[in-house]
Formats: sequence, structure tokens, C-alpha cells
Amino acid sequence: MKNIAPKAFQCPNDLFHEIEKRLHTHELVIYSRKDHPYHFILEVGTKERKIGRIKCHYNKFFRCTSVEMIDAMDDIYPLLVQLFPIKKIKDNQVDELARYLIINYHFEVHIIHRDRVRTCYEIRFRDQFIWVNIENKHENSCTYVQGDLDFFDEVYHIYIDFERIIRQTQ
Repeated sequence: MKNIAPKAFQCPNDLFHEIEKRLHTHELVIYSRKDHPYHFILEVGTKERKIGRIKCHYNKFFRCTSVEMIDAMDDIYPLLVQLFPIKKIKDNQVDELARYLIINYHFEVHIIHRDRVRTCYEIRFRDQFIWVNIENKHENSCTYVQGDLDFFDEVYHIYIDFERIIRQTQ
């Protein structure tokens, strides 16, 4: 977690309990925990329903180094960003849209999460940033997650142009 990332714990259980406590303050609960060497997978949700899974990585000093979203969790993306150092997909795994934004607009683009249904991007330019979700099977499906709304409007129009260009080349 961002504010506890530099904090070292005595064991993985201490780190887990701190994560659990922080999630609980935002009315989120952990449904299950699966331990692995240097990370654990947590199934997170509200008291009413399960939302998704995250993978929490830690080092030999039991410091939380990064968190990876295994499942897309649209409704709590902004909260997860505040609580965790979110692990981004490596830059060499960019797709057509990311390449288009980087080459033509000089945006800094990171893929936060990708699955069969959608891809979540973090897009930055100078002091502006946004997170957007792009549905894989629907055209014009660029939806706002968080960040600067004016910048989102600009990126949305760029995305519409990108979709038009892709349709023309097919």
C-alpha cells in the first residue's frame, strides 16, 4: 500500500492484517487468501458481494512492493489506486491504441489491467492524467474511471478518431 509500502513488518501475516485493516476502513472485506512465496492473492469485496482478486507482492523484509489486479474492479478502481502501489503491465506489451497515443500525441500510456472484456489504461500528458476503460468488443466504449475530466474529453475524441481509422483500414 502506498503509505505502508516503506514500512517493514515481522511476517507476511502482519502485512496481511494491515492490508485487511485498511480495506476494512473503506468497508471492503477479504473473502479468501491464498499464500505463495513473496505474494498472496486476496479475494476482495463488500459485505454483500465479491468484487475481484488482487495479488499483493512483498519482499524479504515483508514490505508491500506492488499490487496487481487479477480481475477488473471498475467500481473500486479509484480506491485501489489510493491504497495500493498498482503494478502496471510492461511497456513492451502495448496494443494498437497505446501505440497510436504514444506516437501521434506523445502521451505516456500504461496498461493497468487487461482481460477478455476490457483494458484499463492510465494516460498522462504533462500534468494531466486519466484512467479509462475500453471494452474490447464494443465500438466507442471509452469510459471514464478517474482523473481530469477535460483531459478525458480530449482523449475520448481521439479514441473516436482512432476507431474510425481502424474501421477504414479493415
